[in-house]
Amino acid sequence: RKPRRTPHKMTTTARGYGSDWQKIRLIVLAEEPVCSACGDHFSEHVHHKDGRTSNTTRGNLTGLCRACHMRLHAEER
Repeated sequence: RKPRRTPHKMTTTARGYGSDWQKIRLIVLAEEPVCSACGDHFSEHVHHKDGRTSNTTRGNLTGLCRACHMRLHAEER
């Protein structure tokens, strides 16, 4: 059975995260295997420091654990 996708959720490709992003993401996670915020957990997410998803320069990206990434985005609101 195919999983349901809620109408408001778009695929990562539709949000602008295509194959180029996937390559950059893997590079960041390989270079920063530990969360740059807490230092206690493995990096699973890549965060855009300036908040612009179109800015995929290496200096704008950092590896974070899921908890720290969620916390950062909650603080931005």
